[in-house]
This record gives sequence, structure tokens and C-alpha cells, in this order.
Amino acid sequence: MNIRSVGTSQSTAVCNVTPVAISTGIRSRCGPIRSSKQFNGYGSSIALSTGRRGPLRQGTCFSTGRMYDDGTRRLQIYLHGIGVYAMASKSAYQGSLVGTGLKFGIVVGRFNDLVTKLLLEGALEDFERHGVSREDVDVVWVPGSFELPVVAKSMAKSSAYDAVIAIGVVVRGATAHYDAVVNGATSGVLGASTDSGVPVIFGVLTCDTMEQALDRAGGKVGNKGGEAAVTAIETANVLSQLRSEGKAAGPW
Repeated sequence: MNIRSVGTSQSTAVCNVTPVAISTGIRSRCGPIRSSKQFNGYGSSIALSTGRRGPLRQGTCFSTGRMYDDGTRRLQIYLHGIGVYAMASKSAYQGSLVGTGLKFGIVVGRFNDLVTKLLLEGALEDFERHGVSREDVDVVWVPGSFELPVVAKSMAKSSAYDAVIAIGVVVRGATAHYDAVVNGATSGVLGASTDSGVPVIFGVLTCDTMEQALDRAGGKVGNKGGEAAVTAIETANVLSQLRSEGKAAGPW
């Protein structure tokens, strides 16, 4: 069976060496293994099968990060750790991480701004790294995390943004106030997303100490603001793709 490449990505080439018999793990979609490929990948190997429709062509060379199509399903090859993994699906959607042309809103809580400013910087840096122009990002400051949901929801329902990020920091104190703010911010941000049909990304840190918060704002645990930006891009893109094919409802 001829395997043709339908996607591109620069990556390490991994080639066939010996036929083996091993499942891709998607048992609900793949039938009995007819033929498979073994990949040498940094000291580990795994095999790929197309399932019911026949064997893979011997000698096919796969590259990690490329999409291949055998006429019945798509096969996505990944390089992860020391092994090569295969994912097969007829209709697998994955949002692009390129944000060029998309518009985003960021709502930031001023309370604990020592940390929220760092989270905001991380988000803006990752947006730029993924092709989002600074002019396409609006930043709105609110008093604290409890005020995030109402502003985020209003922005999401404006139809001006592909996604909105809510950034805040709540540090546990000696009273139950922490729990009230965390519960309100969490449910409010989720509601802003589900009530609008626009991704509203939860970028609120809920920590026991200020040290934990700083660790997650560019410290040893990374920057959760940057992670929120990447999540916003991917979610906005996958929704756009589904909507363009009539497989997801538009914003409401």
C-alpha cells in the first residue's frame, strides 16, 4: 500500500528495518495486524500498522512530526523521549500553534501584581514567539482574581477575540477567603467560556505560598502565563478548523 505524505515538518528521519507485530493501541479503530514497521528511535523501537486495509509498503521511511495517509486513515508519527509513537485516526483534529492573524484579550488581576506582571510578560512573549502581533493583543487590568470572570466573559461575547486569557494569583491565607476566591474565579472563568463559545483560558495561580507562585511565573517551574498563551492559540485554531467544516457551533 502506498503511503503518501500529506504534511510537513522538519524532524529526525526514522526508517524501517525489520517487520514486527505490535499494535498501535487504538484497538477500537484498527483491525488485525497485517503488516507493520519497526522504527529505531534513540535506543527504542515501536511498530506501526494500518489495520484492516492491508500492509504498509516495505521500505517506507517515516519522519517524526509528519502526517501520512494510506487512503483509509491518517498516521501521525511522533518522537517522544526515547521512543517513536504512532497515532492513527480518520478524523483527528489538532490545533495549530501558529497564532498569526488571531486576536486575543488578556484580563489580569492587579492583586499580587508582583507575580501577575511576570505571568503577563510570559504570555506576551509566547504570543510573539508563536506569530501573534502585539497589536492583536489587548490587556485589561482588574482589581483581583474575583473580578476576572465578568470582564473575561464580556470580552469573549464581544466577537472581537479568538480567545481570552484570565490571569491572576491567589495565595492561601489564614482564613476561608482563599477558598471563596478560588472557587469563584474557577467556576466564573469556566462559565465565561461555556457561555460564550469562545475559549477563555484559566491562567490563575492558586498557591499556598508566594514562593510557589513565583516558581510558576518564570521560576523553576516555568511560566504559566506563557503556557496559557499557547493553550489559547491551539484551542482557538482547533475550534476554527471544526467550525469551518460545520462540526462545531459558532460563538453564541
